Amino acid sequence: MALELNTKHVEQGQELPIYDLRQPLFLKVLASYLTEVQALETALWDLYVGTMLPNAKGDALDMIGALVGQAREGRTDASYILWIQSRITVLRSSGRPRDIYAAVLPLLPAGSTARLIEYGDASFTVTFSATLTAAQARSLGDLLRQAKAAAVRFDGVWSPSPSTLWFRYGTAAAPTLDATRGFSDVTQLTGGRLVGIV
Repeated sequence: MALELNTKHVEQGQELPIYDLRQPLFLKVLASYLTEVQALETALWDLYVGTMLPNAKGDALDMIGALVGQAREGRTDASYILWIQSRITVLRSSGRPRDIYAAVLPLLPAGSTARLIEYGDASFTVTFSATLTAAQARSLGDLLRQAKAAAVRFDGVWSPSPSTLWFRYGTAAAPTLDATRGFSDVTQLTGGRLVGIV
């Protein structure tokens, strides 16, 4: 049975007394008490609904995050709700791939994917198709490290943002000599980044 807000305490309460007590004065006194009961139920309902994760905002959301160990880190309420839900998934995780996917996919941009490869019992890698900033990759890495048992190694492979830092190959006919995106020049001081690992 789902909980529902009852908004008819006064009407329902006035129908309960026996016929002999249904005098106008008694019903007015009863209505004054039932109005207070209605106000109390409405306030409790607002508190109940306002602290449920999908509806929580601001400080209520911060308290839920503190309970599950997920810091806000400047996120909006909508984004923070996703991170809290993922943290809860990780805390309830048995370390199975489906648990890891359930934790990470809602946090990635729309249309992004994640590929998990396990290496025996003590190591796994998740490759993200999304372009992530270093801060986003670190946050995802911190979350996923807790998805498996202690002493299990986790590597996250991601493409750095912005894409101007990506490593690029040229064609045989037109080799790329851009020192910031491909092979470096003879000084070997600069060059593109292939991936980032967290």
